[in-house]
Amino acid sequence: MDTNPKREENVPEKYIRTFQSDMATLEEGRTPNLTPLSEEATPEERLVAASPFDRPQASAAPEVIEVPAPTAPTGPTPIKTYSGDFQDRVKETQASTASILAAEGDAARVSAPAAAQKRKNILAIVLSLILIAIGGSGATYAYLRYQAAHAPVPVAPAPKAPIFVDTTEELSVTGKELLAALAVSAQKPLSPGTVRLLTLASSTTATTTNIFLSLNLPAPGILLRNVDPEGGMAGILNTTSGESPFFILAVTDYSPSFSGMLSWEPTMQGDLATLYPMPLLPQATTTATSTQSATPPSFSDDAVQNHNVRVLKTADGKSIMLYGYWNPSTLVIARDPAAFIEILNRLATSHTQ
Repeated sequence: MDTNPKREENVPEKYIRTFQSDMATLEEGRTPNLTPLSEEATPEERLVAASPFDRPQASAAPEVIEVPAPTAPTGPTPIKTYSGDFQDRVKETQASTASILAAEGDAARVSAPAAAQKRKNILAIVLSLILIAIGGSGATYAYLRYQAAHAPVPVAPAPKAPIFVDTTEELSVTGKELLAALAVSAQKPLSPGTVRLLTLASSTTATTTNIFLSLNLPAPGILLRNVDPEGGMAGILNTTSGESPFFILAVTDYSPSFSGMLSWEPTMQGDLATLYPMPLLPQATTTATSTQSATPPSFSDDAVQNHNVRVLKTADGKSIMLYGYWNPSTLVIARDPAAFIEILNRLATSHTQ
C-alpha cells in the first residue's frame, strides 16, 4: 500500500457531483449532500454543494409560508344603473354627451324599422294564409256547384207497357173507386189514334201494380190465377167511335184463362158496366118489339183482322164489348173492333222493335 503522504496531498478534490458518486456515498453508509442551491448562490457555495461528502444538515423545521385568505368586501355591492353605464361609456370613448345620445337615437331609429318590417312580414304571411283558405273554399264551392249542375238527374223508370203509349196518367185509388176513376179518365179527350197509359201510384195500398187485378172484380178464380200481375196494362184509346177503355192481360196459360173468360161471360158486362155500359134502346112501340128488347144480349163468335173474338152486341148489332187473343199469352178486352184492331197493330209494332 502506498503511504507516501506527498502523494495523498497531491490527490485532487472532486468538484463535480455525479450519480455514481452519490451511489458510492450511499454504499459507504453516508448521505449525499442534497441541499438545493438558490439562484443567487456564489461559485464557492456551488463547489461546496457539489462535494459528495456529508455536510451539516439544518435541524430546524422548514419554514411554512402562510397565505392570507381573501376577505369579503364589507361595503354594499354596487348597483349598475343607466347613469353609471352612461358615465363609464363617456370615460371609455372620451366622447361627448351629445354624440353618445345621437348614437343611441340612431340605434333606436334603426331597430324601429326592423321591428316594423317584421310585423309587416307576419301580417303578409297571415293575409296569404287567409287568401289561400278563401281560394280553396271558393274552388270547393264552385266544384260542388258544378257537380250539382251536371249531375245526372234521376229519372223515374217508365212504366212497362206491352205497346207504345202517348201519355200517362197515375191513379191513387183501388177497388170500386178505381173502376170509377177509369170511367172518368175515359171521359177526358184524347187526340185521334193516341193511347193514354193508366198506372197505380206508389202510395196506394194495392198489393199489385196490375190495374185489372186491383179492381177486385168477381171474375172466376181460374181466370184471375192465370193473369200475370207483372204484365199487361190498362189504358184509354181514341178511335173513330171516341175514347174507350181497354185491358191487355198477360196470361200464363191459354186454356184455363179462356175457360175462365167463357165462365165469366154471363156477368161480365154487368161487372164492367161502369166502363162498358149497355146502350139505351128506343122505347118499344109494339108488344113483339118489347119482348125482343127484354131479351138480354149474349156473347157470340166473330172474327176481327183474322183473329177469333167473342163479342157482345146490342139488338141492332152495335158492339158493347169484346175480347180475344193476340197470341196464346196475350188477352185483349176492348169496346169495339176498331179499338181491338188498333191495339193489335201496336202490339205487332212493339213486338218487332
